Amino acid sequence: MTKTDPAVGAHCDFADVEHAEDVADPYRTLEDGSRPDVQDWLRSQGQKTRRFLDALPGRDRIERMLLSASSTTRWGVPIRRAGKSFYTVQHGDAQQQVWMVADKAGERILVDPHSWRGQDTDYVGAFEPSPDARYVAYVRHLSGSGFGTLHIFDVERGCDLPEVIGRCRLAFPSWAADSRRFLYTRSSEELPSASAWDEIVMHRVGDTVDCDQALSLRWDPSLRFGWTKSLPDRSGFVCYRNGGGSRHAVWILDENGAEVVQIADANEFDLSVVHKTGSTIFALTDYMATRMRVVAFDLSAPQPDNWRTVIPESSCVIKWVTFVGGSWVLCRSEHGWDRVEVQDADGGPLRRVPLPEPAILSWPQSTPDDDDLDLAVYSLAHQGTIYRITPRLAAAHPVRSLKGDHGLSDCVLAQVFVTARDGERIPLTLIHPPGLVRDGRAPTLLYGYGAFGRPAAHGFSFATLAWLKSGGVYAIAHTRGGSEEGENWHEAAKGAKRSVAHQDFCDCAEWLIAERYCSADMLGIRGASAGGLLVATAFLQRPDLFGAAICDAAPTDMVRFPKFTLGSAWIDEFGDPGDPAALQVILQWSPLHNVQSDRSYPPILISTGARDEVVAPLHSMKFAAALQNTPSPLVLLHVKENAGHSVANSRDQRRQLVVDQHVFLWSCLAKAGQSSG
Repeated sequence: MTKTDPAVGAHCDFADVEHAEDVADPYRTLEDGSRPDVQDWLRSQGQKTRRFLDALPGRDRIERMLLSASSTTRWGVPIRRAGKSFYTVQHGDAQQQVWMVADKAGERILVDPHSWRGQDTDYVGAFEPSPDARYVAYVRHLSGSGFGTLHIFDVERGCDLPEVIGRCRLAFPSWAADSRRFLYTRSSEELPSASAWDEIVMHRVGDTVDCDQALSLRWDPSLRFGWTKSLPDRSGFVCYRNGGGSRHAVWILDENGAEVVQIADANEFDLSVVHKTGSTIFALTDYMATRMRVVAFDLSAPQPDNWRTVIPESSCVIKWVTFVGGSWVLCRSEHGWDRVEVQDADGGPLRRVPLPEPAILSWPQSTPDDDDLDLAVYSLAHQGTIYRITPRLAAAHPVRSLKGDHGLSDCVLAQVFVTARDGERIPLTLIHPPGLVRDGRAPTLLYGYGAFGRPAAHGFSFATLAWLKSGGVYAIAHTRGGSEEGENWHEAAKGAKRSVAHQDFCDCAEWLIAERYCSADMLGIRGASAGGLLVATAFLQRPDLFGAAICDAAPTDMVRFPKFTLGSAWIDEFGDPGDPAALQVILQWSPLHNVQSDRSYPPILISTGARDEVVAPLHSMKFAAALQNTPSPLVLLHVKENAGHSVANSRDQRRQLVVDQHVFLWSCLAKAGQSSG
């Protein structure tokens, strides 16, 4: 692979003096994407990557298979309000989901991103109907950007209202009971910035944006990120704020957005309000329950000493809980996979709702006035089915299934436990075609995430489909840093203990090799975002364990990460490089700072989106440049235009991404298998 052009930083003398330590940064120039030489370098990188990937064997077969499999119609879980049902649908080769509404008059298109500018990468973000179903607050995202504009759609008139609200990312629109006002979140700055913070603002339908008023709640300036939700009884709102960590401060607000009471300070515990009856609040919390419990308390005495347990902690993690049809409905997660249970409001035994397992469940969109709720149930082998859950009967029946049988029903799915080097049992999920011969020669793909208290398990994906249909083994490492075993599982690989997640991932790789699913040169690894960081770190620490790697949208410069986009929000998770002790730990594993210039690494494909406003593309660019200045045989960088943090925003982008990654991994591992065989 051609080495990085010195003109864009291969031999520059940039360095940071951090706490009297000289931290070299020879690729600093790549942080400035406006420089003509950097733009030329990126074009050259893209051309080389495209030529290599387009020439790989097997592209046509995978493209045909994915075109057939992904051309089925896909529906989203409906949101029901005031006799209307709002849901997404994506037909055939449509690039984006379209929002529909159905009522007694039939169904019709509501919001169609294809009609805005004709751009494939324009999409709908947040979408929230008003309680009376008259209006919908939704966010338009253009050209794959994570930032967008908030709009109000008049369902009766079938058009957008004039007001357009900028500086919105997730927005979190939350309607008041009158269906004429809502709270939303907007950035304090026009463009993504490391210094931006979230304003929480009240908007009245029909007013100009200039009339919007930011809430004047009392909170610590370090709580930069905020969002609100309407209280379940519509009597007001609940406001959450944090500084980027997993825990947050919580306030109950009245219908005008004024503070009623603060329930939790930041960093005390995790708490989410799930129901309200009169002055009684019901909440899901990890306080004195690392696997979560449901508690109740009166607004006049919100201190934890006054809480009573409604649903106790168990050996499984409560992922979410909602109150529907006079019953509690819970999603419990066991080693990363979900199931549904119900309990009567007055107590009694928990009853499991029969659903396909293991599965990943969508989040509920119900209200306390509903008699039932709809959930999407996904598995690794099936695209998903929408089920209607009737809590009173602890029953479920399918409402809508996705068309198409992709031939994965007979795949073998199992979960095993890997003994980590410190003795902990790490869940590892495996799926492979039937009749697998464990002779160490099966191309195997190991996926991981392991951060921010989020589970690694996921449902059906076309990337997994392509891998399994080609005869490969797919594995998910549920490393510490995630939420599979509760908050303690997260805390075990957080901050100064971050390397625990890297070790767990490598231990899972060693298990796959020891159990003869594959050999080291037949093992590929893949991760995105924080999972890409996990993969990049393991890839550098143990290049002997892997045959190839895919690294998507990954933060890799862990010394300068707080200076870009949302990076400062990750300090709680990864440590503060501004702290001398933390910097010493970070330098031991930060990918950019652990590339050894004289070492040869396995083939790697590094991808990022040019419009990524979560993890700045400079992370991938600097990491690729560093690896290209080693003896490594193959280091590819692909910066995708009109793509955000997901790297692929349209259906065609997602399809091409799957094809690119599949043929890259399969080619590298097959070549290694041929040479070793």
